[in-house]
Amino acid sequence: MLGKRFIARVVSIGVIGVGALSAAPAHADPVVPIDWKVDATTTLKKLDQTVVIPTGSFVGGFDLGTSELSGDLSLPQASKRLDIGQLPLANITFAMKQAAPVTGTVDLATMQASTVASFNVQLVSIRPVIAPWLNLVGNTCQTAQPVTTSIGGTVDLINGSTFSGTYELGKFARCGLLVTPIINAIVPGPGNTMTAKFSPKA
Repeated sequence: MLGKRFIARVVSIGVIGVGALSAAPAHADPVVPIDWKVDATTTLKKLDQTVVIPTGSFVGGFDLGTSELSGDLSLPQASKRLDIGQLPLANITFAMKQAAPVTGTVDLATMQASTVASFNVQLVSIRPVIAPWLNLVGNTCQTAQPVTTSIGGTVDLINGSTFSGTYELGKFARCGLLVTPIINAIVPGPGNTMTAKFSPKA
């Protein structure tokens, strides 16, 4: 975990000085392992819906020589009831599946992190409230191209680090001949937001 080892490194860097850090060969600097839990929410702008995603995980490392952060983000499936006004319409389950490892950097002077995440959004099921046994999409309905988002924030080793950013949700494919155009008319678009709190696992 990040924990005490990371704090000790940051303190050491402050004592030794930035010049000494930059003069050291990059290959000699250790990679600090990261094992964080992730609590994320995403807001879909066109639907005006905010979805709370169950706790996931981020496992990777931080290179003290290059200030580069990288790792794998894993988030469980999330469900949300879609309403039109006061009328319940359907229960939607979706999954955000990593398309490429998360990469980024951390500025040790300010503890500001900037990362890029890439993922596919799969619509696992759309079940009408009046017919919950019916799934309107198959098991292949997902964004035609991976979604990329830049998220960042201040690294806080005590209270947890909250990163946020926006992303554009592209069109979906393979959701069914009749359903695909309906989904693409009401879901994809820019201005969607994601917020994720990263904290060390207990």
